[in-house]
Amino acid sequence: MYNDIRKCKACGKLFKPLRSNICPECLDKVEELFQVVRDYIYDNREADLLQIEKDTGVDSKLILEFIREGRISVSSENMILKCAGCGEPISEGEYCARCKSKLIKGLETVGNSYNGTGSKEDGASGKTRSAGMHINYNK
Repeated sequence: MYNDIRKCKACGKLFKPLRSNICPECLDKVEELFQVVRDYIYDNREADLLQIEKDTGVDSKLILEFIREGRISVSSENMILKCAGCGEPISEGEYCARCKSKLIKGLETVGNSYNGTGSKEDGASGKTRSAGMHINYNK
């Protein structure tokens, strides 16, 4: 059962992970910081990242992580995140609505092209091909 022991990314202590890459003590501290940031933003909707960091004492990297996780969001005037796809400002998550839509459509297209058996239909001929590596012995 040694495989179940990890080193906490925050404090370096060894622990048995339950739901996170940080130990329960550090997770409790992060949750307390989250509450501070959430309450501050609730009372100060127009604050930007630097103001939130200055007034709460919570590191901006952790605040950005909360925003990316969708746990908190900021007002549209103070968008501080950039979409990982196109670079447009976003208020939470990793992608803007347009890029999320493109990703979903792309995944649906790939998913629909497989017939559920590990085989893929050839759109032109309608024949089914097996997924995987193929070797041509007729050289």
